[in-house]
Amino acid sequence: VGVPLLLAGPGIPHGQVCPTTVSHVDIYPTVLQATGIVATTAEHGLPGRSLFDSIGAPDLDRAAFSEYHGMGSTTASFMLRVGRYKYIHYVGYPPQLFDLETDPEELHDIAADPAAAAVLAMCRARLFGICDPAEVDARAKRRQAEQLVAHGGRAAVIARGDLGYSPPPGVAAEFR
Repeated sequence: VGVPLLLAGPGIPHGQVCPTTVSHVDIYPTVLQATGIVATTAEHGLPGRSLFDSIGAPDLDRAAFSEYHGMGSTTASFMLRVGRYKYIHYVGYPPQLFDLETDPEELHDIAADPAAAAVLAMCRARLFGICDPAEVDARAKRRQAEQLVAHGGRAAVIARGDLGYSPPPGVAAEFR
């Protein structure tokens, strides 16, 4: 959640630092705008916005969102970055909250600190405005179970080995 992003080119102010939180999903609309390609109707609903929209107009309230549903994980995890705070929600487990301004290494979870209660509640409400973590976790687990059956069961999948990467669309998976 702290991946630096550099943007350079015509119309980009040199040496400017923009504090807007951005995400990898912002790259696609940025490339479309930079190349002059018009998004298709289906692409208009995709998440993300062009990074050009943040130049000169910082949005300190913008959130970045991610989720993780690794096969074998006990629970899904959801992350929301809002300004200086990073909120992590685990289905069925206590959340975590970090103040990245005072704790960039994320060594001190402040979720249980009464002084952080308002921030914790705000982050939780914003996450639940994006999705219902329990419903998404249950849906992911159902899909994982379907995939296990489709590929011969747990033992067959484990014996097959790991991909080690996500193959691009149209490329056959090569297991190791």
